[in-house]
Amino acid sequence: MQRSFKKCTLSKNDYMRFISLIPLCLLVTGITSGFQSCCKAECIDYDMSTLDFQNFNAIEMEKIKVRRFIRGNFTIALDSYYVSTNNIIIKDTSRVYLDEPLLNDFDFTIDVEKAGRVYTISDFNTRKENCNCGPGTHKYITGYKLNGVQYSVQNYIIEIKK
Repeated sequence: MQRSFKKCTLSKNDYMRFISLIPLCLLVTGITSGFQSCCKAECIDYDMSTLDFQNFNAIEMEKIKVRRFIRGNFTIALDSYYVSTNNIIIKDTSRVYLDEPLLNDFDFTIDVEKAGRVYTISDFNTRKENCNCGPGTHKYITGYKLNGVQYSVQNYIIEIKK
């Protein structure tokens, strides 16, 4: 049995239609990938990375140490680091952006060494929400305990008062 092959030829018009589809395909691919990356940005878990220290002076703010602990156990620190001096002073508040966020899976202490004060941050409360732009869910932190007192989250900033 012998097979015969039909020769495929494109007319100039067919060829031009094919070529004109390439930019359209690229546009659709770009929009789709842009939508997916936008969706990823809109559908991430939120963690705390900003602390507002109220009524501390500049010298007290020079040395702040963050320690991370297993949730519910403040006996042995998993790791620690000193915060970079990247604070912004707003009235009586020094806003500090942490080098590493406070993840809701752990408990933390904030040691303001020069002020001689240690603050515990624990028991993060979270809420899951559906992603607006696709399948899946993400977590919002809705509350936490600071030195054993329950607070709700305001603008994803933890306020520490002297």
